[in-house]
Amino acid sequence: MTELTQEGLELQLPDGRTVRVRLRALDDYQQNAENPVAHPERNRQLVMDSVRKLRALRSGVAKDGKLAAGNLTQQAMREAGITDVVEVSTDGEAWVMVDRSNLTEEDFKLAAYYDQQSGMLAAWDADQVAADAAAGLDLSGLWMEDELRSVSRAQLDQDFTELGMPDDLPPIDMEGWGIKTARAIIIFEDEDQKRSALEGMGFSYSETAITYQWGDLAKESNG
Repeated sequence: MTELTQEGLELQLPDGRTVRVRLRALDDYQQNAENPVAHPERNRQLVMDSVRKLRALRSGVAKDGKLAAGNLTQQAMREAGITDVVEVSTDGEAWVMVDRSNLTEEDFKLAAYYDQQSGMLAAWDADQVAADAAAGLDLSGLWMEDELRSVSRAQLDQDFTELGMPDDLPPIDMEGWGIKTARAIIIFEDEDQKRSALEGMGFSYSETAITYQWGDLAKESNG
């Protein structure tokens, strides 16, 4: 049996393309400082629980040692004591499958639940999404108009005041919001930032209604 090392192995596919497989350390990979995905506490806890119970299930995605997908998973692996990475370098024209034949039937079924729910509980880093869209990153097709609503921070502060919110509210963030009519919310500092971001997402700039809730209070707002 051939031993897998950090030098790796070059394998040739039937069509002549090559795939490189090598052993790397978990900490060889750098977290993405511009990651648009945010991880509320419940999301973090679920990913940690998944790795503790089922160990490594899915592959991550990296380029030149920088993570595009798997930033939170890397942290969970570290906490679970998993330090080895089997890196497969491909051109994207072959699906890299993680074969976990050692899973029990129960864990096999749970894997689908952990995978889907951990993604559902993740959120968006509003500042990073706005920055990427304003910089020209094409985000069209990622959201439907009824899935995304936007509100300016000034409008939000004004509406909270009108609703009689206490003065000592914690800083506004995405976590802990009960959004009634939208699956995502992005807070923009001003209208120019909002316009650039929405156009980058493929939407026409307009005042869009949003319903947000705090406790039993709800308000329809434009912004």
